[in-house]
Amino acid sequence: SVAGFGLSLLGVLLYHSFCEGVHGASVGKLLCGLRVLQQDGQPSNMKGAVIRSLAWFIDSLFFGAVGWTSMAKSPLRQRYGDVWGQTIVVKTKDIPASSGRSVLRLLGGVCLGATCWLLLLVLGLLLKAR
Repeated sequence: SVAGFGLSLLGVLLYHSFCEGVHGASVGKLLCGLRVLQQDGQPSNMKGAVIRSLAWFIDSLFFGAVGWTSMAKSPLRQRYGDVWGQTIVVKTKDIPASSGRSVLRLLGGVCLGATCWLLLLVLGLLLKAR
C-alpha cells in the first residue's frame, strides 16, 4: 500500500540518520570501512545526518547519476546530500583520532535506527491488515 511504502521510506531515513548521526556509520559503511564526518573533520551530528539522508532521495535519481555528477564536480567528492548537510565520507583509517566514536555509540545508533525502522514496518503491516 502507499502508506506501507511511505512508512518504509521513513524507516530507512530514520535508520541511516540515527546510525550516521550517533556513530558516523551504518552497518553497510562499517563493512566498507567508511565513516561520515562533518566537513571540518569533527564527528558527524544528527542535523547533517538527517539532511544527508533526506537528500539521498534526490542523489539516487536516474540510478545515482545525480549524486555521481555532484561527486565528479566536488573537490571533496561530495554528493548533494553531503554538500547540503556539510558532511564528508572518508575511509575509516583516514579519520582523526579525535573524531572516532566508541563501539557503544555504534550499538546505540544501530539499535535506535533499526528499532525505528522495524516499528514503522510493523505499523505498515498493521495498516495493511486493517
